[in-house]
Amino acid sequence: MNEILMALWLFLPAAFSNMAAALGRHLKFLNFLAIPVDMGIELGGKRLLGKNKTVRGFLLGTLFAVIFSYIQREIYLNSSLKDLAEIDYSSFNIFIFGALLGFGALLGDSVESFFKRRVGIMSGEPWIGFDQSDYILGSLLLLAPYYMFSITSYLAIFIVFFIGHFIVKYIGFIVGLENKKI
Repeated sequence: MNEILMALWLFLPAAFSNMAAALGRHLKFLNFLAIPVDMGIELGGKRLLGKNKTVRGFLLGTLFAVIFSYIQREIYLNSSLKDLAEIDYSSFNIFIFGALLGFGALLGDSVESFFKRRVGIMSGEPWIGFDQSDYILGSLLLLAPYYMFSITSYLAIFIVFFIGHFIVKYIGFIVGLENKKI
């Protein structure tokens, strides 16, 4: 059970990265960074990624993951929780670690958006199953050369954050940050 909790704690920066990127559209002072990553390029008459994948989102999401990873490291170094940590935070470059988690989440989301456009799903419309797993897979794949979890941890991360995505989206809908329940 500790292994599962440790993996979930370790993966939180990726989950928050995904949320921070989406919440960036509410930060009007950063509108100058609302540049679509795909630069409006189309393939077969469809945008590569869509208007919602922006430089602002990538920067905010990655930065937030790095900051959250740094906070986790500080908690680790300044508490008696060292025995509960999956990794020795002092032996990792936490900035690279956080950036890989955060950027990986956003990269996974962008790859999924590319395929959404190809199958005719409009930007912002749900694609059940893929919307909930894209950021998880992206983060874990980008992090894999740097750090590997156990199979149990991978399963726990996938199950908890897959289900958690539905919960967070619904809460976002209730408080008015999301237009759709899912």
